[in-house]
Amino acid sequence: VARAREVVPQAIIQLNPPMWNQHPIGYWSLAGFDPMTGRSRMELEGQFDAVEVFNSRTLDEDPSVRASVDQVLDAWMTTLDLGRGATATGNTDTHRLAKTPPGWPRTYLRAPTDDPAQLTDAMVVGALRAGDAMVTSGPYLRATVGAARPGRVVLDAGARVTLAVSLQAP
Repeated sequence: VARAREVVPQAIIQLNPPMWNQHPIGYWSLAGFDPMTGRSRMELEGQFDAVEVFNSRTLDEDPSVRASVDQVLDAWMTTLDLGRGATATGNTDTHRLAKTPPGWPRTYLRAPTDDPAQLTDAMVVGALRAGDAMVTSGPYLRATVGAARPGRVVLDAGARVTLAVSLQAP
């Protein structure tokens, strides 16, 4: 990770898939990350900009092979609670069309344009670094707490807050 940051400092480093137990690529599994305590054998803070919390292959895997979506989300929430969170992402990982259809999950980003032709790498990187992303298996959810969007911290200080929610789905 340090070498990647040295060679391409502007790159987004994403952890995919974090809890794959039978292959040496599940970084949280390899690090011995305990989602209950946040402890691990290796330092995780600041290592990654994004974490793949939802992968289409996690729906059809044996739990001894790969953690469920719920387990990965719980672990990611622990990293947020500890102030070490990275932006959550969802990625289609289609290797077998019969088992994992393409196109979901997906990550939506908040960008200054809705025109894909005008979207730049800098806009994508900026949105991911800012936490302006939403993972979904289809529905599109907009939510704000007061003026704060998802990815922001809201301190209520005992006051009332307004939650606004809008959902789009087929």
